[in-house]
Amino acid sequence: MKKQLIILLSLGILLGSSGYIVHMQAHSDNEQASPIEKPILQEEIIGQASDNIHIKQEEAQQADDEEKGWKLGFPEKIFGLETNGVTYQGGEEVKVDLDGDGVLESLQYKVREQQNDFGANNEEVTNVEERMKFFINGKERLTAENAEGELLLEAPSKEFIIVDIDEKDDYKEIVFIDEGPSADYTTTYFRYDHGKLIYLGMTYDDRNGVLGDGKIISSERASILQTWWIDKVYELKNNILQEVPQELYETDFVVGLLREVPIYQEKDEMSETFTVKEGEKIRLLGTDNISWIAIETQDGRKGWIKIDEYSTIHSVGLDALEVFEGLCYAG
Repeated sequence: MKKQLIILLSLGILLGSSGYIVHMQAHSDNEQASPIEKPILQEEIIGQASDNIHIKQEEAQQADDEEKGWKLGFPEKIFGLETNGVTYQGGEEVKVDLDGDGVLESLQYKVREQQNDFGANNEEVTNVEERMKFFINGKERLTAENAEGELLLEAPSKEFIIVDIDEKDDYKEIVFIDEGPSADYTTTYFRYDHGKLIYLGMTYDDRNGVLGDGKIISSERASILQTWWIDKVYELKNNILQEVPQELYETDFVVGLLREVPIYQEKDEMSETFTVKEGEKIRLLGTDNISWIAIETQDGRKGWIKIDEYSTIHSVGLDALEVFEGLCYAG
């Protein structure tokens, strides 16, 4: 029996070297051990091991990218602007001195919910004037339309906010947020001045920062490349909110390269270029919101990408979706 086992084991080793795993079965001294072949090829085993190594490398790279801030897309926290405002619910009566004359105004906001495309509100109100009404000292001062019949609030939220745009003046401002037809948020500002309600202006999102220095920071959609946000600055002058253009609006967004891309060293298409290779990542640092985006490579080089129209990468003549991985586009 021992000789039989030695011979069969030797045979098993030989068969195993040819790419098969052989299991031995010996039931008794009178029974001959019989091999049961399982056709697992060595090439398959090596391939599976290689795939596992590749997956582990990708996971390690992703973890390293996250730790170093090179994860594709937006950083984890991008929203949330500080404000000195106080929010009040519709229906309740509020007393605030709006114009600094020492007399408290009585404020009341009545809103009927309006259905928008996303179903944010649940009752459709076709009569514009019935969507919202704002009363000061018991007198109706504002509806969803202004005096010229222009629609200011299509799907008004259920709250209003009192802010102090400029702490150096005597006024506090009234703020209404509108959800728009398809979650296209706007924020509208008014001032009450000794019996007169004055429209100051509108920003084009609901994330506004008001700190009392005469300016408003509004996080709004940028106009080029993709769906992303930039902080616009508005300044209150002569009862009008005026946008203050910025040379560069700061951003923080990481994309991967699907192909090799020349990068301009200066904000000038006649300047020299350097190349970022396929598979590498770049960080979008800022944009003029017209045609240029400032970038940084993973090895610390900085440069510029020129955009034609909305999303054509000038240096390669291709749409951004053919060049970058990880872009964001709203549906």
